[in-house]
Amino acid sequence: MNPSEAQAYALAQALRIPVGDDPIAALEAFLAREGLADALASHRAAWAVAAARTPHGQPIELRDADFTAAAAPSPPNP
Repeated sequence: MNPSEAQAYALAQALRIPVGDDPIAALEAFLAREGLADALASHRAAWAVAAARTPHGQPIELRDADFTAAAAPSPPNP
């Protein structure tokens, strides 16, 4: 289990969510059931913007502007 999965497993256990083989998928399914799928998608998109801006080897920092940039429509391909 990698560190992200271990953290997800611990969180799922604290929330008393059955985990199965994939703790991250269990948490994602929980968020969807709770009506938070849009918030999860927003955070994923912002994380992608932050990761693209961050030089290799540096810690990724999520900023408020990343959410705005992620929500902006993409320019059309020529």
